[in-house]
Amino acid sequence: MEHNRGFLEKLDTSNYPVNHPCYRTERCKIPGTFTDETGGEFISAHVALRSKAYGFIQNTKEIIKAKGVAHHAVKNHIIFENYKQCLFQGIIDLPEDYTPYREMRSFRSYKHQIKSIDSTKLALNRYDDKRVVLKDQIHTLAHGHYKIESLKNQGGLANFCI
Repeated sequence: MEHNRGFLEKLDTSNYPVNHPCYRTERCKIPGTFTDETGGEFISAHVALRSKAYGFIQNTKEIIKAKGVAHHAVKNHIIFENYKQCLFQGIIDLPEDYTPYREMRSFRSYKHQIKSIDSTKLALNRYDDKRVVLKDQIHTLAHGHYKIESLKNQGGLANFCI
């Protein structure tokens, strides 16, 4: 980034360490700039199931993101290994107790009455409706890509995409 100043102008690097060469405070909290979620630190492992559902390991600390899943369910009941199990489901053997569903409790108001609701939600889902997954279950192509038809004939697509 230090050599590509045009790219650096699009980043908010105010969360980097002060002695980092890319540290700048001019673009702090400016809409339209990208912020490094890790603050310039290294990510040793990363699994992304789909948009807004990913996890990574940074300095031996697991960081899990799952939009639409209750915070307490993500914090207490989902680990990085669950993301790997979900991604490679069908390639690796899963433990007997593996389930992509998580229990969540919440308070809701119905007709001015507050109620406690228990719900079961699909928290780990690798299906992405905007991409076609290849056989290795890592690489993807956008719908309408010219290679999809030939890969389908050769058996190069993941089983759940056909």
